Amino acid sequence: MELARPVADYDFSRSQGYIAAIAAGIRDWPRQWQREQSQRKREPLWKLSAESLKRIEQLRFAHPHGLLPPTVDGQIVICELLNAFRSTVFPNPFELHSSIKHGIRPLLYSILRREFLYPGDVAACANTKCRQFFAIERAGQRFCSAECSLQQRQRDYWNKSGKKLRAKRLKKRRKAAG
Repeated sequence: MELARPVADYDFSRSQGYIAAIAAGIRDWPRQWQREQSQRKREPLWKLSAESLKRIEQLRFAHPHGLLPPTVDGQIVICELLNAFRSTVFPNPFELHSSIKHGIRPLLYSILRREFLYPGDVAACANTKCRQFFAIERAGQRFCSAECSLQQRQRDYWNKSGKKLRAKRLKKRRKAAG
């Protein structure tokens, strides 16, 4: 199973900067976990291990691997972060909402987990009047629906040819009438 597709113009040094920012941002997570535990009166739905924190901090200083793809360090960081959040399923909306009472971090990492494990390309509809996001189902798909495709093609045709043809017809009518 392919977890992530390498990017042709991958910038390793920029990636290392992102890893450094993540490492700096998660240093406070153990304290935040303790605070959430005291507020909940039970263990939170997430916990970043000391080993994961150490591994992420070490990856800030990593060098490109010769045999591995350049994206591997970023994938390791994502995996370490995702593993801090156990996968939880809720039978009803009330339990889900009570789980985010202390923050939406677990929910956001749940979404990230899904996208990481099941990458599906997402795009904005090419219809200038729609622009909604949609899951790409086939190569070359630009529109969220057949209706949006038709509307945009009609709009493009009108802008390219329709105005000229209408002006020509009106001119003919005026000549015939006048």
